[in-house]
Amino acid sequence: MLFTGWGPIVLVVFIVITFGAQRLFWSWTGEGRYFSQHPFIGLLIFAFAAVVVWFLGKYMNRKPLEVMELDQHGRKLVAKAPHTMWFIPAEYWGPILSVVFTLSLLLNR
Repeated sequence: MLFTGWGPIVLVVFIVITFGAQRLFWSWTGEGRYFSQHPFIGLLIFAFAAVVVWFLGKYMNRKPLEVMELDQHGRKLVAKAPHTMWFIPAEYWGPILSVVFTLSLLLNR
């Protein structure tokens, strides 16, 4: 499977933040491609979205609050799945997406 748990939500959050900021700047200034005209602002928005996704992933993959111990073999049973996308934990997708979007911004100028 390509993802486990709520892993894909980090991609959705990153895209909502970046395109939401693009739309907000477009409504304020009237420039349709604001990030390509002002790449520094785009890089700041990508960095902000990466930090939000990092903390969201860390929150989703935190230690479980409840650990039940099996009595026969002493193994622990944890009632939560890790949140991953393409086998990468959710918190690492913030920096990955930030680099991908930054490269696409800088290469398409």
